[in-house]
Amino acid sequence: KSKDDLIKENLKNMEAKDAANAEKLDKLTNTYETQTKEAQELSQKREDALHSERITLNEKHQKDLENMHQISKEERDKITSEYQQMAKEKDEEIRRNQREKDAKIDELNKNHLADLKRAHEEDNKLQEMQKAEVAKLHKEKETIMLAFTERLEIAVKETLELAERKNDQILNLVNDLGIAEAVMLQTQSEILRIQKCSE
Repeated sequence: KSKDDLIKENLKNMEAKDAANAEKLDKLTNTYETQTKEAQELSQKREDALHSERITLNEKHQKDLENMHQISKEERDKITSEYQQMAKEKDEEIRRNQREKDAKIDELNKNHLADLKRAHEEDNKLQEMQKAEVAKLHKEKETIMLAFTERLEIAVKETLELAERKNDQILNLVNDLGIAEAVMLQTQSEILRIQKCSE
């Protein structure tokens, strides 16, 4: 494959990895939102049940109060004390449920932020590696082009030098032929002169 093909392939891979990373981030966000919703719904159900129990407790105590005149003071104090204890425990359960919900949401938030941070760091690292790879391929292409240009310049120079030498050889040959022709003409003239003299 040529360097251009490798660069194109690398850029295509970068786009594919970016798309995969975006999908991964979407999945992380969807998972976080689902878990948060489930935690809130579960906590809300528990809270509703506790409040319902608290209302039932209040209603029972109200009925007990209506019948207080029929029972002894000792019995009334005992019922009131039991109610206050049960009401206190139920209120504590409601507060604990709220604390647990807050803690769960905090944990989900922290985990989600950590997941996002890790995903972004991995993506940045991957992008840096891919950019470095593309830069390396561009550099290699540049080096190849430079070497090719240098070789081409040398070849052109050698071709021109060879052509120049051939021209010199041709000129020398033409000169040699001219001299030979002049000698031949002179020789013919001399032969003619001798023939005339002989006659």
